Amino acid sequence: MQSEKRYRELFRSMNDMFVAVKVSYFVVELVYDKGGKPVDVIYRDANSATEWLLGKTKAQIIGKSRKELFGDVKDDFPERFD
Repeated sequence: MQSEKRYRELFRSMNDMFVAVKVSYFVVELVYDKGGKPVDVIYRDANSATEWLLGKTKAQIIGKSRKELFGDVKDDFPERFD
């Protein structure tokens, strides 16, 4: 009986988790270096899930580059949007 109760609690919590999923959408403008390589992005629009994921308000995000928001990030994020 105890295992059935734990199973039901697990199942209920899984449903709660799927209901809470947020999808992040944003629009970015690529920033290129002199050689034409994408090196940064500027956020032009973002939804509430993006605000939640980044921990910043839309007003803090829009018009800012990743470098301005997060410092010198080393990854392939800009290249993925090129």
